[in-house]
Amino acid sequence: MKKTTASIIMSTFILPGACLLASIGCKKSNSTAPSTLTVTLPDSTVQAVNIAATKTGGKFSVAGYTANKSTYIGLGFNQPVQLNIPFMASSLTFNQPIKPWFYGTGGYLPTGPSSVTITTWDSVHHRISGNFNGEVYANAYDSVPLSNGKFDVSYSIQ
Repeated sequence: MKKTTASIIMSTFILPGACLLASIGCKKSNSTAPSTLTVTLPDSTVQAVNIAATKTGGKFSVAGYTANKSTYIGLGFNQPVQLNIPFMASSLTFNQPIKPWFYGTGGYLPTGPSSVTITTWDSVHHRISGNFNGEVYANAYDSVPLSNGKFDVSYSIQ
C-alpha cells in the first residue's frame, strides 16, 4: 500500500502533536502552594521561612525558623480534630536569640492557655491550615503571649 504525502504528514506530525497538546492541556499541576507560618509577639511579627510539618501517628508538628535562623516557632496538636472547633495545643514553643532563649509549655514549664483551630485539612494531598495563639513560658514568672498565629503547610507522614 502506497502512502500519500498527506497521510505521512498526518501520521508523523499532526496526530502525535494533537495528542501531546491534549495531554498537556489536561495535565494537573503538581505544584503546591508554599508553606507559611506566622505569629505575632508583643513587639513584632515573626514569619518563618524554613518550615517543616509532620504527622506521626495521631500527632501533628509544625515548626519553622526565620530567614536568619535566629527565631523558632513550634506547634504541636493531637488528632482527632474537627474543622473550625478550637482546641488546646499539645505543645507551643518559641525560641529567640536573646535570653531567655527558650519559651514553651508543659514539662517543667507552666502550661498556659492555648488555642488551635484547624480551618482546612486535606488528608489526601497532606495539607493543613489553621490559626493558633497561646502563652509560652521561660519560667513561672516570665511569659510571652503569642497571638494571630497562622499556618498553611504541606506535611509529611512519618
